[in-house]
Amino acid sequence: MESLVIGLFLGYYWTGFEMVEFHTISHAIDRPQYVNGPMYKKAFSAMLWPFITRLNQEFGWFFSCFVAYSAVFTAIYSFSISFAPTWAIVLSIGILRKVPLTSVVINAPSAILATLVFLPLSKIFGWQVPEAMSRMKNK
Repeated sequence: MESLVIGLFLGYYWTGFEMVEFHTISHAIDRPQYVNGPMYKKAFSAMLWPFITRLNQEFGWFFSCFVAYSAVFTAIYSFSISFAPTWAIVLSIGILRKVPLTSVVINAPSAILATLVFLPLSKIFGWQVPEAMSRMKNK
């Protein structure tokens, strides 16, 4: 149960972080106002990512990312708990997630799983790929 709680917490936190990072680098027409504000405004927006993404009509994609990150982080935590304390695992995941070589170990399965979650749910709920993603792809 502890693994699931830690995985959900990390998945929620990381989805918010990814939302802010995505909107910061997105095309100017797709950039919400909060990314131009101070750091506390970005952090507050990240904590409220379900509401922000709903307003931006991107909830489906970011929800799928949340499910994927939660699953991957729960698996990593479950495997690692016998080797290190919780604080070290959480800190390591945060650091290794940003290091280019090790981030692939987390990003690749997360991206595949997010896509596998998004595709059937998008058919059921009518979710669309965020327009900002389409514009970034066409740059």
